[in-house]
Amino acid sequence: MNIELVLGGFIIGGLIGLTGVGGASLLTPFLLFLGANPVVAIGTDFLFNTVTKFLGFMTHLRQKTIEFGIVKELAWGSIPGIFLGIIILHLLNTLEIGSSQLLIKHLIGYVLILTSLLTILQLTLPSKYLKEKLVSLRKLTPLFGFIIGTFVGMTSVGSGSIFGLFLLSVYRVAPSKVAGTDIAHALILVAISSLIMVGTNSVNYSILILLLIGSIPGVFIGSKLATKLPVLPFKLIIIFIIATSGIYLIK
Repeated sequence: MNIELVLGGFIIGGLIGLTGVGGASLLTPFLLFLGANPVVAIGTDFLFNTVTKFLGFMTHLRQKTIEFGIVKELAWGSIPGIFLGIIILHLLNTLEIGSSQLLIKHLIGYVLILTSLLTILQLTLPSKYLKEKLVSLRKLTPLFGFIIGTFVGMTSVGSGSIFGLFLLSVYRVAPSKVAGTDIAHALILVAISSLIMVGTNSVNYSILILLLIGSIPGVFIGSKLATKLPVLPFKLIIIFIIATSGIYLIK
């Protein structure tokens, strides 16, 4: 399994560096396919994303591409939501073993499908159209943060992709700042979640280390290739993988 984890980490890291899409939407189902316990897969994913998003956060901090005011508005709702989501996750895990794992897998599957649909929406609808129609939702930012934060706590999926769509749709933020703001907010969520999961022994450190061995050079290489390769085809491939993974998990 060691080779599979290093190679999987490299591919996932490369796709993240190349497109900015992926993260938990790829890693959590990957760990489930390898037979990991769903709660451990989610906990390991949170810690993995804490490391990778911290690297991205430091880059955007230096570039001054983070809107901290928006991060704060989202965090008012998403931080309580992440706590609620993790509580629900652990309550589900107290059910009979077979039932709990099936429920959690189905939940992750549905969120993966939702994430793929929202990512397609982000790619196909003009941002100007979205802003004109949805800008009135800005006052609901904390509520939106709470709802999505809850789902992130339960599945580890959506801390970047779903919140990124919300930023692109509702706020008049430069494209360069959408990514930075999204990563800064996601870092808060995954860092808090990681601490909780570490405290509940829901992290497999051996898997984590092997994933990071592969993903760190993967992110670096992917970031370099992003300036030389067309990104859209790779995004479409990732969306297909995410959607297929979601369908597989709910079968």
